[in-house]
Amino acid sequence: NDQWIPLDDMVDPDKVPKWRNVFETTATVQWNHRVLGTATALSAVGVAGFGLLHPMGRASLAAMGRSSTTPQVRRGLVSLGTAATAQMSLGIATLLNYVPINLAATHQLGSLVVLTCGLYTAHSLRYASRSVMSKVAIGNVSKVMSGGGGGGTIAKGPAVVSKVPTMKL
Repeated sequence: NDQWIPLDDMVDPDKVPKWRNVFETTATVQWNHRVLGTATALSAVGVAGFGLLHPMGRASLAAMGRSSTTPQVRRGLVSLGTAATAQMSLGIATLLNYVPINLAATHQLGSLVVLTCGLYTAHSLRYASRSVMSKVAIGNVSKVMSGGGGGGTIAKGPAVVSKVPTMKL
């Protein structure tokens, strides 16, 4: 069709109700997969890049004892960015090779790897230092209380945040 978005192929006029086209028309489903996959990959790489390259998270500050990210967070961000990049590359390679079953199955497995890396990263952020909490909450966090099992509760108020050393960005 020589169109970037072939609407004639994406919308079947015979489908009733029309919203079924989003889930039941092959061209629309493929378009949704590509758009959501690209958005997911770019978001994951963006989060990883921001988390690793932001001045508060740089490893050079860790040498001075001033890093606000833990090694687990850095490891999770690196694995998330790598997995998302590999998943998008694998999806493109699968399409360019006309969907051979081994690449398609590997692409399916890659989605589990990206999900696992995302869950690991989110879990590792539970152990962020107080300097991160003070920057994120902007004065609403007073005390982070941990029960030792990884769970923690956040009490609100300005008391402890004023005691946390802040870093200029």
